[in-house]
Amino acid sequence: MDTILLDTSVIFDHLNGRYGRTAYLEQLVEQGNSLACCPVNITEVYAGLRSGEETKTEAFLDSLECLPVTPEIAKQAGLLRRDWQRKGHTLSYTDVTIAAVALSNEVPLLTDNRKHFPMPELQILPLPGRSETGNARISVESSGSLVTHSTTPFSAWQLRAWAAPALPIL
Repeated sequence: MDTILLDTSVIFDHLNGRYGRTAYLEQLVEQGNSLACCPVNITEVYAGLRSGEETKTEAFLDSLECLPVTPEIAKQAGLLRRDWQRKGHTLSYTDVTIAAVALSNEVPLLTDNRKHFPMPELQILPLPGRSETGNARISVESSGSLVTHSTTPFSAWQLRAWAAPALPIL
């Protein structure tokens, strides 16, 4: 069983039922993986929390393993930010901290924001991109078959995600 650290964008997409993220996360769990977050994710999620979303948000975050930000991880994050800034690439404190958590715990990061995480030593898991799912139109034929109206190929799990309402993983 592998632990996978989620980027905050993936958490937001899941909570908002976007881009087939819920189905993809469910697939990862079914494959025996454990999903994780860190305190930075929790801070970012609660900073964007809207009224009425508290219960669903808390249930999902409570279902994740929470990897800590230790003083050593904070130091590593600061060094990552400094080193990348010297290369002309300014990274946010939140992103370098999430990267440092993944690196320190030797776990992959699930994100679609690769440009925010340019560190070659960081393992990034592939994630279906927003462009692959954002503009699709789905219809159901009289036979019950799902039909996509797009030039983008879709996987079965993406189609299931659009055909059924997104539920928090508990």
